[in-house]
Amino acid sequence: MTWAFFFFLKISLNHVDRNLQKKEKVKKRKNSIIKRDKLTERAIRLVVARFSLRKVFNFFY
Repeated sequence: MTWAFFFFLKISLNHVDRNLQKKEKVKKRKNSIIKRDKLTERAIRLVVARFSLRKVFNFFY
């Protein structure tokens, strides 16, 4: 085993590590988008529920 072997091993491990970091970054971004979508969905449901309640109360009064 020479120094060249360890040098290339280190380069390849760094490359693998960078790929893992990129994949984790993409995964985090996807999770944040999903969380944001869930929050907007909740907000829309609340607005729809309020309007439907207003319609019900306006119908009876």
